[in-house]
Amino acid sequence: MDTLDAAMRAYATAMNTLDAEGLSGHLADDFRFGSQHVLQDIVGKDDFLKYLAGKLETIHQSGPDAFVSAEMGIYDGKSCVVLTQGHSEKLSAVVLGEAKGEKLARLHICGIVPSQSQVQLTGDFPGR
Repeated sequence: MDTLDAAMRAYATAMNTLDAEGLSGHLADDFRFGSQHVLQDIVGKDDFLKYLAGKLETIHQSGPDAFVSAEMGIYDGKSCVVLTQGHSEKLSAVVLGEAKGEKLARLHICGIVPSQSQVQLTGDFPGR
């Protein structure tokens, strides 16, 4: 398993279990998290983990309508994570990653491009 695949699997596990503990070791210290919906990236491993912990707690507190499902996918020959939310099977976002050396350097939430039709779904939901 390569660095990107292992890190994307750890991110999917965090989303599926609402526990980011296993993700920390996969992130570079200068990790960046971005989204097509937010103008400013979160920069730094610690800041991202703090953000993600809050996000996961909010999902947990919100109940079944906020349920998040993270499935491994393949986009452009690389591992990605496909997120759906609630009881819908409709794609919510595709999460793309970028590795640098042995660590994940960047995650980017894509709500517009790529589209669901461009991602090969695997049926693999890590942590479930």
